[in-house]
Amino acid sequence: MKHTFANYLLLAIPKWIEHYTFKKGECILYIHSTFLFPCMRYLRDHTNTQYKALMDITAVDYPSRAMRFEVVYNLLSIQYNARIRIKATLAETT
Repeated sequence: MKHTFANYLLLAIPKWIEHYTFKKGECILYIHSTFLFPCMRYLRDHTNTQYKALMDITAVDYPSRAMRFEVVYNLLSIQYNARIRIKATLAETT
C-alpha cells in the first residue's frame, strides 16, 4: 500500500522527486530544491494527499558535501491519517 502511494506520486509529479525511501513505515521523498514549494502546495491541496499539517521543519548540516544542507519537512494528513517526510538538499550559497 505504501509503495503504491509513492509510485502514484512518482507518476503525478515525476520531475520534482529525485527518489523515495521508507524508514520505520514512513515515506521519505527527496525533492529537487527548485521544486520544493510547488511540491508542498501539491501535497497540501490535492484531494489524494491532503497533507495540511506541517509538524516541524529541521535541517542537517553535512560540511563535507557540495550540497551541504538537508532541509527536512514532516507533514501530516489528518484526512488520511498519514505522515510523510520531505527532504531537499541545498548548497551553502542557496
